[in-house]
Amino acid sequence: MRNYLLVFFLVASVFACKEEKQVEIKSTQEKQLVKSKEALSFMLEAIIENSGTFTLFYLEEGQEQITLKNSKSTEVKGSAEPQVISFTIRDEIIPDKLFLRFVNDEKQQTITVKTTSLFYGKKSIVIQDSLFYQYFMPNKFVDYDVNNFKATTKEIDGEYLPRFSSRDVLLQKMLLEF
Repeated sequence: MRNYLLVFFLVASVFACKEEKQVEIKSTQEKQLVKSKEALSFMLEAIIENSGTFTLFYLEEGQEQITLKNSKSTEVKGSAEPQVISFTIRDEIIPDKLFLRFVNDEKQQTITVKTTSLFYGKKSIVIQDSLFYQYFMPNKFVDYDVNNFKATTKEIDGEYLPRFSSRDVLLQKMLLEF
């Protein structure tokens, strides 16, 4: 009789542990699903004439220097058709500043901006082409035509580091929306 009781308790404890592990696994999966919904996504729809590398850098609160740790890159093929470039920033980060850098071997690029979108969870900010310049400022290596929404890069004194930097108005809008 003792042996039966001992076997019964042993079998019951094994099943109880197994159930506990399944609950733990399910809980972990739910946390990962929730986390992935709280990541900031940046999408740019544009006509990009030449192939190149696009990198989105971002500064977190208190950070002053851009680093490779806080960046995402993607290779883009040149095309006369609009295409979407997207980046997803680490979970639960609302950056203080965004920098979109685009370089290629030819040191020449023309980008016609269509739409820029930012998503965080179920919320979004959509920036139409006519408002892009109000939210993003080109640096000295980019000539931006505000009437045709076209960015053209240029090399200056052997340097070529074209990029757009987010303006403070975008940060304010992100803080209000997200």
